[in-house]
Order: sequence, then C-alpha cells, then structure tokens
Amino acid sequence: MDISEKSSGITVRSIIISLLLIPINFYWCIIAKEPYHYQSVPISFALLYNVIFIMSMLVGLNFMLGKISRRHALNQSEMLTVYVVLSFTTAIGGMDMMQILPCMMEHAFGFATPENEWENLFHRYIPTWLSVRDTSVLEPYYEGDSSFYNMKYIKAWLKPSLIWSCFVIALVFVMMCINAIVRKSWVEHSKLSFPIIQLPLEMTDEKFSVFKSRLTWIGIAISAGIAIVNGLSRIFPAVPFLKISPWYHNFGRYFHSRPWNAMGWTPVGVIPSIVGLSFFMPLDLAFSCWFFYIFWKAQRVFFSAIGTKAMSAVQVHNIAFLNQQSFGAAMGMAAIAIWLTRNHLKRILTGMFKGQKGYDDNEPMKYSNAILGLMLGGGFLFIFSMAAGMKIWVIPAFFILYYAFAITIARIRAESGTPVHDFHATGPDQILTDAFGLRILGPRSLTVFSLFHFFNRTYRSHPMPSQIEGLRMASQTDTSLKHLYRVMMLALVIGTPIFFWVYLHISYRHQGSMLMRFAVMSYRNLETQLTYPHAFDPTVIVSVLSGFFITIGLMFMRLKFLWWNLHPVGYVISSSFSMNVCWFSIFASWLMKHIILRSGGLKMLHQSRSFFFGLILGQFFVAGFWSILGIIMGRTIYIFTW
Repeated sequence: MDISEKSSGITVRSIIISLLLIPINFYWCIIAKEPYHYQSVPISFALLYNVIFIMSMLVGLNFMLGKISRRHALNQSEMLTVYVVLSFTTAIGGMDMMQILPCMMEHAFGFATPENEWENLFHRYIPTWLSVRDTSVLEPYYEGDSSFYNMKYIKAWLKPSLIWSCFVIALVFVMMCINAIVRKSWVEHSKLSFPIIQLPLEMTDEKFSVFKSRLTWIGIAISAGIAIVNGLSRIFPAVPFLKISPWYHNFGRYFHSRPWNAMGWTPVGVIPSIVGLSFFMPLDLAFSCWFFYIFWKAQRVFFSAIGTKAMSAVQVHNIAFLNQQSFGAAMGMAAIAIWLTRNHLKRILTGMFKGQKGYDDNEPMKYSNAILGLMLGGGFLFIFSMAAGMKIWVIPAFFILYYAFAITIARIRAESGTPVHDFHATGPDQILTDAFGLRILGPRSLTVFSLFHFFNRTYRSHPMPSQIEGLRMASQTDTSLKHLYRVMMLALVIGTPIFFWVYLHISYRHQGSMLMRFAVMSYRNLETQLTYPHAFDPTVIVSVLSGFFITIGLMFMRLKFLWWNLHPVGYVISSSFSMNVCWFSIFASWLMKHIILRSGGLKMLHQSRSFFFGLILGQFFVAGFWSILGIIMGRTIYIFTW
C-alpha cells in the first residue's frame, strides 16, 4: 500500500522531514551534554522540551506557509508524524538509554589500571564483538580535537556499533509488538485519557485554537518571562535571578537531629512546566503523588528511628529497601495492567485458534504478526544474551521483568500522564542481583548486566510510552495506524545506527565519554560484586512482595470504594529521584485544580486548560532557545531540569 495516499494522513514529505530531523535532534541532545555545554536534559520529563521546541518552530513556519498557500501547508496528521518520530527517537537516543551505550562499550578498557584490576576481574567476560579495546583508538576519543573520519577509528567502532544497533532495534521492536497488541484495549475499551498528548494535539490543530486564547499567552508570559530573566542573569549578573526552582529551597536542611534528618533532600519550589503538565493528571492521582512522596519520606524517618546507630539518608534508604519496594510496586502495576486487559487478550487468543477474522482489521499490525514479532524479537534477545555470556535461566527472568517494567511505564503514562517516571537502581539487573546473590548468577551474567546498564539505569527515557501515545494520537486524528507504525519502524531502523554516527562525530571532536560517570558507576559496582560476592537475601524478596501487594491492595480499594482517593500509580512513582524535584509543583497544580473545580466547576476547568498549556509552552520554548544559544556560546545559560 502506498504510504503517501491521502486517506492515511501521512505523506512522503512528512516522512522526509521526520527522518531529516532525526540526526539534527540527536546532535542537539548529545552536544548539550558535552563538557562546558551542559544544558537541561531533554528526557527528564515525560513531555520532551526539545521536541516541543522543534514543533513550535514547525507550527510557526507552517502557519506562515498556510498564509501564502494553504494547499502546501502541513496538515495535523503530517505534523503529528514529525512529533511522534522525534519523541520516539529522542527516547531511544536519550541520556538514559543509548547515550550511555558507547561509554559501556569502551570504558572498561580505556580506564583499566593495575590498581582497579579490571583486566583480571572481568575483561575476559566482555565479548570482543561488543566492545572497543584499542587504546590508540580511544585516546583521541577521550582527548577530543580529533576526527572520527579515520579508517582505523571507523573499523574499530563499526562492528560493535552495528551489533548493538541490532540489539536496540530488537529490544524496541518487541515493545512495538506489545503496543500493537494492547492498543485496542487501552484506547477503545478502557478509553484511557493519555494526558501527555493533549498539548501536541492542541499545538498541531489546524485551527490554531490554543494560540488564539488569551489565557495561553498569559501562561506563556509567566513561564517564559521567568526563564528569560533567569537566563539573562547567567549572562549578565546584574539581572536579578528568580529563585523559584526547587533546587534553591531544601526543606530537609532544617532537620539536623535523628530521626528527622533521615528525610534527606526535600526540595520545595515550583517548575512552571511541571505545574502545567500536572494539571492534566486526574485529581486523585496528583493528590496521591505528593501524598505518597511524604509517605516514602516517613518510611525513612521510621527506619532511622528504629536503627541501632546514626545513619545517613542514603543508608536509611537502603536499609528500608525502598528501591526493592518500588520494584515490587511496578510489578504490581504491570500485573494490574495485564489483568485489566485480560478479556482483550483472551479474545485475541480465541480468535487465533478458531480462525476468527476482523477483530484486528484496523490495528497497526495483525495480532498474529505481533505475536510472531514478539517471538522473533524475544528469540534474538535470548540468543544475543546467551552469546554474550548470560546464563540461560537468567535471560527469560531478566527480559520478562524488563518488559513488565515497560508495560508499567506505558500504562501509567496512558492512564495518568505523570510528568516523571524514573526508577534509579530499580531495574531487573539490580533486583535479580540483590535477590539471588552473586554466586548463583555468576560473573558472566553479572558482566552482561553491566553491559545492559545503558537501558536499565533509570527509566525516564523510555520508548514504549511514546509509541502507544503516537498510536492514540493517530486514532484521534483519523491517521492510519498501520502507516504510522511503519514510519516508527523506519525511524527505529534508520535512527539507531545514525545515533552512533552522530555520537562519534561529536565525541572525537569535543572529547568522548560525556556520560562516563554512568559507566564508572556500573563497572565499579561490578568490581565490588566480583570481589565481595554476597549471598541470597530474603529481605529483598519480602520488600518486593510488600510493594507488590500494597499496589494490588490500593487498586482493590480504588475499584471497591468510590470514596477511596489514593491511586496506586502515586505509590509506584513517588519514591523516585525526580519526584523530589517535582512533588511540590504537582502539589501546587493539584491545589489550583481543586480550587478551580470547587469555584467554577467543569466549565471553568476546561477554560483554564489554555493557561496551563501556556505554562508548558513558555518554559519549554525558552529552555530550547537558551540550550541552543548555550551550545553556540560554549557555556551553561539556563537549567530547569538536571
């Protein structure tokens, strides 16, 4: 079928624009992390400010083109195609996924010393086909002021980069198959609200209604004004700096004595864009986020109070097994998502065995093909991991838990639109290690876990939610699901190797290993594990199960009693690092939304949406401008994330 046919809404020009923007967007995201060019991280929040900046520019250009020739202006489906491709590829190439991968490929060899004994500890466990070891290739990579376009350098990086590209493509393709299977249930049966897509839909609406609202421009003026003033203050110190950010107000510093000092860093302040994003969350979820944030802090205080000695906040965090509880909570949310989709899954399986047709006619791909894709993609991941050295029984456990995490993140984004969803040190690599002990897993599996650190460090940058959100926007704008799915697949296959090219081009020029600290963290952890292996720890299992059953219990109460106001998603996500920064903004947004509902009802709530759209647009656009200017000037100008 011709992907450019008019009925699909997707045209050849929208695909070309999307593909051309991929390397440009990668360049921006990567160079922003270079030394002396440190800018706000685009993937910190669920809605990506770099994508909103590019789409704002595109909307403006498209508006002017429409004034000249309406026939040549991009329609909403074309604009959303660009948005989906940029969001999808940014998640893949973000600093919490592929930007860490090249560091993992070289760091174990470039920084091995007689003192750390990495060569004796684990070099033999790292496959040569997955790594770059030649120090003559790595030295100019670390030092910079060189060029990647040297045949020796290209040959050293080419093979492992292509192999890792195949791995990433298979990893993400399995997510696409899962999304193709659950889309109908989540979108058409459960009718999940997908709050994150509201701004992109409004921005790309051909009527430009959001930009015609006075409230939108008031919101833009407030958030953009603050961002402009604070950016100018970095350039011209005489300009006053507006300290409204949570980075400048730590409530925890007022508590010095035990056990209250165990609450640790507790920032209080607002980020305008997070206030805007949080407005589109359900009211009970916004309440649950800040309520459970306080609950997690209370756990720290409690465990400090019953401890036998004074402990730091980090030690209390570890003794309370908060990461393990969060993992169990995430698994509980995955179980809930699968349970709520059970009738749909049962109908798919029944239709396949009985030969019934028609249920998947309008889906991104046939359900039989999606299941086949799951099997082929999973088979590739299994063979890859086994060839890399992971034990056979560990492989299915690892990837089942990983994709359960992916389903959790996609579900909470689709259902609640939470602005952040990171889970530091909470992935299957960490939990399997803590639960089974190092001796059972073995040194080879542990080394592969370290190589897989690039997509398990945290889950802020995750491709699965952007896929299902793209499919939701397509169904809402009468865009062909099949064609958008093919475009995402094309972007995945082309964009993944392009990332390596852009990354290495920048690295040899500006000094490589920008995210070296994450590779250091992973390999030093591996060094400790191999030197001081620990045994099975039943407390980890108990903590995981407690998080799991608390989540199930919260969902049971929510379904059983209408007055129950605590959402399980709030419990799942509120222990994260990012929630430290965002909790007060969510609280402020919840309070404003509560007041608006009480005073003006649903009508006023709907009218006020434009103001909160403006809060997001203003800060995101100015942040994008300052980021680009900072790259040009070679300095930090404005940071509103981290």
